[in-house]
Amino acid sequence: MSKQIECPVCKSKLKTFTMRHINSKKHKDALKESGIESSQDPALELLSSEIIEEPEKKKDVDKKEEKKAELNYSSKEDMDLGIPEVPMPPKQKLTLESPGLSINVLEHMEEVDTDNVKVVLANCQRCKEIIPIPVTISLIKNSELPVVPIIYVHKNTKNEDLHCLILFLDHDFDIRRQRISDVIISKKLNL
Repeated sequence: MSKQIECPVCKSKLKTFTMRHINSKKHKDALKESGIESSQDPALELLSSEIIEEPEKKKDVDKKEEKKAELNYSSKEDMDLGIPEVPMPPKQKLTLESPGLSINVLEHMEEVDTDNVKVVLANCQRCKEIIPIPVTISLIKNSELPVVPIIYVHKNTKNEDLHCLILFLDHDFDIRRQRISDVIISKKLNL
């Protein structure tokens, strides 16, 4: 049986000490809990003091492991498979100076915008209009998700073509992604 090394921070038993372990969530959480700065990590000393003579092929594998450790992963399984998190898309920001913003939209925004509701402007590709969407502030602020999905069902100006906008809002109420979907209503709802 090979000798195992115990991490001085998170107490994990390891065969070899790598940057992948030092960059792992478990190790970083243990650092935070013990109040140790990452630059003062005692595990770094073990990493630098551990001298292992390995063939060149093994060193290439370690370089790949270090590259994997630098990436963010959404789960341990993703980390094992080498699947990094999907990067956050850029913000899609409409402002009051955006072209196509009508006076009706501004009036509707003033009616709906309160202390509990924030109005988000979204460009509906199907309606070809800018739509003011009222979003309850607590839905976004209390969510554990970094990007919160919100669905807004509406019709075009001719009161036809029922569809919805699916918005993915960050905690600053900026749109990170947007999709359009048709709406199918169950007959059981009796609408």
